[in-house]
Amino acid sequence: MPITGGGRNSNVTVAIIGAIAIVVAAAIGIVPYIMNGDPPATIDTDPKNTANASVSYVAQFGNYGSQQNQFNEPNEIAINSQGHIYISDKINNRIQIYDSGRNFIGEITSYGDEQKFNLPHSIAIDRYNNVYIADLGNNKIVVLDSNGNLKLTFGSFCSAVSGEYCYDPDGDGPLKEGDGQFHSPYGIALDSKDNIYVTDVTSFYVQKFDNAGNFLAKWGGRGGDSGKFLSPHDITIDNSDLIYIADKGNNRIQVFDSAGSFKRVFDNSSYDKKIFDEPNGINFDKIDNLLYITNSGQKNNFVVLATGGELVTEFGSKCDMGNDDGCLDIDGEGPLSKGDLQFNDPRGIAVDKDKRIYVVDGFNHRIQIFTIEH
Repeated sequence: MPITGGGRNSNVTVAIIGAIAIVVAAAIGIVPYIMNGDPPATIDTDPKNTANASVSYVAQFGNYGSQQNQFNEPNEIAINSQGHIYISDKINNRIQIYDSGRNFIGEITSYGDEQKFNLPHSIAIDRYNNVYIADLGNNKIVVLDSNGNLKLTFGSFCSAVSGEYCYDPDGDGPLKEGDGQFHSPYGIALDSKDNIYVTDVTSFYVQKFDNAGNFLAKWGGRGGDSGKFLSPHDITIDNSDLIYIADKGNNRIQVFDSAGSFKRVFDNSSYDKKIFDEPNGINFDKIDNLLYITNSGQKNNFVVLATGGELVTEFGSKCDMGNDDGCLDIDGEGPLSKGDLQFNDPRGIAVDKDKRIYVVDGFNHRIQIFTIEH
């Protein structure tokens, strides 16, 4: 179906030396200074394996609802070469599209013969501005051109629990039962050859397809060993085609090559404090060679790693905007407003050509934008 349709700004910088969550500020006594209207320029902790970084809040947009510029549990975000922003508005069963100035362009609610989206989850965009969508409720991958016209769909339902509706695509050939099928496709990413990788949160597998949707390989299965998963969520790929997967249930990031061979893992044992808390979203910044991760557990924060896994910084804490639960006015009466740079189930991440970072703040039904210098 072709596209149909038609924040607030500030530039405050919160300097962060080392890795620090905003919630720690309260614990170490910074909040009283903020409430007295004299916020410190620097929050100093001195944890191991960190570097200097500063986070600058830019803007936010969206709130709860079903109208234009409103969201109901948005999940993923991607930006094309023209700066157009695509957001999966999951519960509203649509993809909303904005220009680089965050002006609403249109929405996509269906594809093909008016097949309606059913909980569209993750989005990836290739070099030609084709849009790849993991349509979770329909257990399909949908590929659209930049005008929203259908190019390709592939996939069908296969029960990871009972084996019901699973089939062997080529009889007794190389393909096995369930290959190329899904039971909740979650994350989606593309490598340098435009191969497509899809995480399946319920079957605990990662599947690889060529750009025509032909099944190539899969790996994983349920478990905590290397190469196994518990609720694999988002997926991203770096400049060398290494694949990073947010293994949410195991509180870790697993790294594989393009053939699915396990390379290494980043987990909480790698650091001197807990870093991963149900990691949900993940994105590789191909400009700065940094890995961005959102935690959706108790931490509700944003983590920055170098490619070797070194912690650059972390920030954020839980703020439920709907109930005003845990929301802080970080700089008193300054440019930051209550709840800025805090999250409630942060999810997908995207980076634009100007190095602005966009984070889907799922249960707050909004998108937050900031920059990081390190």
